[in-house]
Amino acid sequence: MYKDVQTKLDTGRGPGTDVPKSKKDDDKDKDKDKDNDKKDKDGKDEAPKEDTIECDPEDDVWALDKGKPSEGRKYAKSCVNASRPLMLIMSVLGLFPLVMHRAKNGTYSCKFTWLSYAAILFIIAAFFIVVGTFWLLISLICISVNVPEHERYGGRSASQQRSEEVYVYKRNTVALVVTISSCIHATICMISVYHRREYIEKQLIYWTEVVELLHVDVGTDVAKAIWRHLAAILIFSVAMVVLLILNMVPSVSGAGSMLFVIMIRIFNRYCLWDPNLYIYKLFFAAYLLFIIISGYLFMLWFFYNCRILANILKIWNNRFEFCLHKHLLEMASAQANKQTRKEASESNRTSRGNLFQDHLVIFNLLEGVNATFETIMESYYLTTMIMIIFEAYAFVHSFNYYEYKYCGKRKLDIIPIALLLAIQLYIYISITIEAAAVAEESRHVLDIVRRKGMMTSKADGELWFMLSMRLSFGGHEDVGIVGAGFFHVTKAFLLGAISAIAAHFIIFYQFQVPISQSVEADATLDKLNISNILIQTEFTPSYKDFSFNDTERLKHYGYDVYC
Repeated sequence: MYKDVQTKLDTGRGPGTDVPKSKKDDDKDKDKDKDNDKKDKDGKDEAPKEDTIECDPEDDVWALDKGKPSEGRKYAKSCVNASRPLMLIMSVLGLFPLVMHRAKNGTYSCKFTWLSYAAILFIIAAFFIVVGTFWLLISLICISVNVPEHERYGGRSASQQRSEEVYVYKRNTVALVVTISSCIHATICMISVYHRREYIEKQLIYWTEVVELLHVDVGTDVAKAIWRHLAAILIFSVAMVVLLILNMVPSVSGAGSMLFVIMIRIFNRYCLWDPNLYIYKLFFAAYLLFIIISGYLFMLWFFYNCRILANILKIWNNRFEFCLHKHLLEMASAQANKQTRKEASESNRTSRGNLFQDHLVIFNLLEGVNATFETIMESYYLTTMIMIIFEAYAFVHSFNYYEYKYCGKRKLDIIPIALLLAIQLYIYISITIEAAAVAEESRHVLDIVRRKGMMTSKADGELWFMLSMRLSFGGHEDVGIVGAGFFHVTKAFLLGAISAIAAHFIIFYQFQVPISQSVEADATLDKLNISNILIQTEFTPSYKDFSFNDTERLKHYGYDVYC
């Protein structure tokens, strides 16, 4: 789509989409040629002034208005500055491989180079995310078939070791689902960004040139929204790190232990009882947090594109409505600014030619957003719905704390689950509403045309302009954010997604097996020493630990001990 960016900016249309001239236009061209020849003969020909329009925007639908280059630089700078905090964080974490530079004349360039710091960090992060995800899936397959098999070790039989291992997985089921879903989503995001890196380069440059052409300032509102979401992600991250370091909630530490056992088991069947497990689980817990945050940041980038696109559409709608009622409003605007009607139309980009050109450029932006994020959107909505279902189930189940009594029950599991569920819902709903706003603003054009009506007497130019707008927007089946044709992001889509989550949650809750039955069955069958397992996988050693026996230590760290 971006083979010839400059052609699209100059004409509002891609290559090969020139509009054929009518007979009337040919006659106009002939008259202009005669006038030019006459001027040449008289010797009074003057060079046209820079950035002026020779055609009348009231008569010519395809009038061009590039505007003065210096006027639009502030809009491009505002647009780029709005995303700068997000791009900086993504670059530091190795999630964004491109580097954007601003020239002295105010223009921007974006390029991917293998030796840049952003590309190097991206390669390192991609290795940990992509290779780690594939190894995680391979390890889970091996664990499911018990490969390699356990042998008698440390006074424990093979069957007892297998039961202890399965017990750790069961105890961290929600963390396992979140880990798998987050890793898959982050992997798809990294592969998609690398595969489309050249396309993204041109798209980012195109954004800066479009806001200059359209004369729209969309940076301030977007910057506030970006900072608000970054603050929410920061609060979530700090809270999880504090819970991990202080060992306030053993389930957070247990998630790191579970991930370590899964990733290392093929090399070491006895890693569950490694004396240095308390060190390894901190590293793997941090790795899991990095994976989760990576998925959030990619979707926040998508949020940024949707917010800018929705703002541009909103401004264009206001200009379009102004154009249809300019016989009442334009004279007042021109008189206030001491301009002619033509000058007022050009400066405000409310002429028919400007509006038609701008709406084609906006459609190009919409196509670019869909092409860049279609794969990322699909993976996000699929994996997030799965995670929200399990997290909601675990959250509600944690309220039934006093319903079941079993060994090693944790009192504070509701804290990390509530944090994770809250950030998931906040980002999920915010992104969906913002993407739906793009479709709503694009459909608002049809409402404007419908209110204006076409039955009263109108000039030919006005009538053809309104028909062109109606056919352009009405001819698209889905004008908005489309996930590769599989879904159309609207408020109806959000309602359907919430309904699906609620339905699956009810199914999960109705058919749940009481956790006390499964845990007591494992303990009775294999005579597991659950106290030792909990201390090994969910505790961070401190000087206090050595003053307690196993039962006292469990009580001290927030467990109810019934064994």
